[in-house]
Amino acid sequence: LNADTVDGKHASAFALASFADIDYTVTPTFNGAAANTFKIILKGNVSHSELSNATAGEQLNFIVCQDASGGRSFVWPKNVRGGAILGTTAGTCSTQSFIFDGTNAYAISAAIVNQ
Repeated sequence: LNADTVDGKHASAFALASFADIDYTVTPTFNGAAANTFKIILKGNVSHSELSNATAGEQLNFIVCQDASGGRSFVWPKNVRGGAILGTTAGTCSTQSFIFDGTNAYAISAAIVNQ
């Protein structure tokens, strides 16, 4: 067993701590293999979103911001449980954290809205 592997996976897979700016689209995808903290600025309503490629045990952090107009809605991915109703005040952001269990991401914090 190599000292920097756990169950055949490289240890760095368990310490992912990276940030991704997500381009606005009405159907954004949040890729857990690319980052664990995601920021999106809503320029319109998000009618559907997806969380893909997350790893069991991975903490996922979402920063969802309103543009200068505000009032935008956001639909959490279907595999995100406990996603809060986010703030809609123009120019502010809402944050919430989750833990992924291999199938779903479960909220581990209440959302902080309209920051």
